[in-house]
Amino acid sequence: MNPSRSFCLTALLLTLGSGACCASGTADAPDRAAETPPARRVVADFADPQEADAWRVVNDDVMGGRSEGDTHFNDGHMTFFGSINTNGGGFSSVRRAIEPGQLTGADRVRLRVKTDGRPYRVTFRDGSHSRRGEVMYRAPIEAAASDGWQTVSVAFADLEASFHGNPVDAEPFDPAAAYELGLILNDTGDGPFHLAVQWIAAVQ
Repeated sequence: MNPSRSFCLTALLLTLGSGACCASGTADAPDRAAETPPARRVVADFADPQEADAWRVVNDDVMGGRSEGDTHFNDGHMTFFGSINTNGGGFSSVRRAIEPGQLTGADRVRLRVKTDGRPYRVTFRDGSHSRRGEVMYRAPIEAAASDGWQTVSVAFADLEASFHGNPVDAEPFDPAAAYELGLILNDTGDGPFHLAVQWIAAVQ
């Protein structure tokens, strides 16, 4: 990791540590039992140490951009962090492969997150194409900035097709064919970001 990323990670961990208590003064520890839907199917659970190996970072340097993004795995969650630079592509993302059929029968995903309030999105690929190439489906994660954990849902009906960040016409998202899940930030704003995630589950 280069020095700028090392500095970013250190500052982030200090920030998260300073906000890790709730109003009563007790630790804001993950309450998995209380926040686990009975019918959920886990797509990603960061309590599993092997989950870290499944994720890869894709930043806008693939198209000449200058944004930086990385991941840190600790205490049962993934932190996606970095800094967006809109002088270029202006995005950072993390992605992992999923098994086709894993989302069959689901109509949404549910996420347990702690966020700085920037407009992150969930992304999927199912192999669909537009005239320009393979599309990515994406929809916003509606979560307010908070030092505490929140459980939010993203409906598949809200997913919109895009190609290189631009909306395109394509077939509706097919959950049964999905082979990739991701998170992305491309909000046209410069500066640091951080999003912590405990788990992602498919539900109906």
